[in-house]
Amino acid sequence: MSPSSNANSRLLRRDLLASKASAETVANAQREPGGDYQIAVFFPHALSIQKVETIRVQVAPLQPLASGLTANRKKCDIIPLRLHVPGALVVPAEQGIEPTPMGPAQAVFYVTPLATGALPAAHLEVLYPTRSQAIAVPLRVRSTQFWLRALLLVMVPILLWLPTCWPEPAGGAVERGMLEWLPKDIAIARAVAHWGQACYSFLAHPPFALSFWSLLLVVTAVCLWRLSQRVRELAVHGEVFRLQSAAKTATPPPFLTPLTEHELAEIQQRK
Repeated sequence: MSPSSNANSRLLRRDLLASKASAETVANAQREPGGDYQIAVFFPHALSIQKVETIRVQVAPLQPLASGLTANRKKCDIIPLRLHVPGALVVPAEQGIEPTPMGPAQAVFYVTPLATGALPAAHLEVLYPTRSQAIAVPLRVRSTQFWLRALLLVMVPILLWLPTCWPEPAGGAVERGMLEWLPKDIAIARAVAHWGQACYSFLAHPPFALSFWSLLLVVTAVCLWRLSQRVRELAVHGEVFRLQSAAKTATPPPFLTPLTEHELAEIQQRK
C-alpha cells in the first residue's frame, strides 16, 4: 500500500470515528433524563396594598435524576430572572436561578403593591442563553375597605329594628310630618308621605322577626364572602425548555498505527 493511500485511509478512519462519536453524544444527550425543564410562578390570588407579599419562581426538571446519576454531570448555567410589576415595588428586581437535575430550584421575589385593582402587564422575564421568554402573571390587589363595608351592612338590621322601639308614630304621625316637610307644590307629595307611613307601620309591627333574620342573613353573607377571599396560591407555567450540560466528547485514537483489515472494510463500505 502506497503512503498516499495510507494517509487517505487514516483520514477516512478519523472522519468515521468522529462522526460515530458525535452521533453517540447526541443520542446520549437525547436519552439522558433531566434535560427538559419548566418554570412555574407561584403567587397569591389577591395581594394586599402596602403589604409585603412573596412570589416564588421555581424551575424543575420534567424527569428528575437520581442522586447517583449526577456524579458525572456538570452544573447548568444560571438563568437570569426579572420580575416586572407596574404599580408595585419588587425586591430584588433581578436574580438568577440555577437549574439542577436533582429536583426543583427556587427563587423568591418580594412585592409591595402601591395601588388597588389589577396590576397590568405584570410578567416574569426569563433570559435563556439564546432567547428570552415572558410569563404573564395576573396579579390583583384587593381593597382594605372590607370591614367598613361589612359594618355598613350590619347597620341595616339595626335600622330595621329601630321602628319597633318607637311604634307610636305608626298611627299617622309619619305621614303628617312628611307632608309638613315636603313642598306643597309637588304633586306626588301626598303619595310619598302615604308610602312612608305604610313602610314605618310595617317595620313597627312586622309579621315576623325581620331585623333578626336580616341580621343573620347579613352575617352569613359577610362570613361567606370573607371565606371566599382567603389568600390561596395560584401558579402559571412557562414553556418547556432544554438545558444540555457540556458533555465529554470522545477523542479519536492516535493515527500513527497502521490500518487493520477490519477498519479498511468499514471504510470501503462508506464509499
